[in-house]
Amino acid sequence: MKSFQNISSKKGSSILLMIFEILIVVLVVGMSFSIANDYAKSQTAQKILYTKDLALMIDTLVAFPGNSQVQFPHNTTAFIFTLNNGEAVGMLKGEENREELKVREKIHLPHNFEASGVANSAQSICLLKEGKYIFLKDCREIEIKSEIKDNSETKTMT
Repeated sequence: MKSFQNISSKKGSSILLMIFEILIVVLVVGMSFSIANDYAKSQTAQKILYTKDLALMIDTLVAFPGNSQVQFPHNTTAFIFTLNNGEAVGMLKGEENREELKVREKIHLPHNFEASGVANSAQSICLLKEGKYIFLKDCREIEIKSEIKDNSETKTMT
């Protein structure tokens, strides 16, 4: 009977209340981390981040003097990216006809610069700057063209 009186006392109830508060805080923090982790791994979050990265890479290429080529550092097989009308558009495969699901990011191009191209489910995409034009392409297209060019140069040398 004495142990029951300790629990019902003010000191026992305050300890019990503190234990419940700690448990609730631990549960809320754990659930928050779980939700944040699931969101970070989602393709929607990747689509948003990749589209922003692409727009920032274009801004960097504009500032870079001369011609250059940059490979996007992520696997983009699940995505479709387009450059047109001063914006980068990112979408998942199957979202081509659903405008509300597309992510649009403004590209700030100086006067006389143009950016265009489509990368449809490419494993790796490249941005190619030639003069005042920036092209978005599948990196395999660029590699094939450079191999053909190298082969034709070798044949003319022999």
